[in-house]
Amino acid sequence: MSEIILKKTSILKILADPSRYKILELLINSNGKLCVGDIAEQSKNSPSAVSHQLAKLESAGLISPSRNGQQICYRLESNEQVDIVLKIMKTLSTKNLYSIN
Repeated sequence: MSEIILKKTSILKILADPSRYKILELLINSNGKLCVGDIAEQSKNSPSAVSHQLAKLESAGLISPSRNGQQICYRLESNEQVDIVLKIMKTLSTKNLYSIN
């Protein structure tokens, strides 16, 4: 299988998980960055569950961490993968998914 196909499908796998999708939505709607505790609170997940999903998003190149005192905060990267994810998420948010047969 070609490397290009593997990269494309890895983006779709990232978006297929509801927890990761919600985290991305939160980061998109934030003004820049969110810390793990804020993401956990807003997504109604434990900090450890959020950290696990953040690690997957980071390894996919979609987010990057920064330390803010004792907290670790994340922001969206600025790259082609994030542009693709944003386009997919925008498309999904404007479509009535219940009308898809």
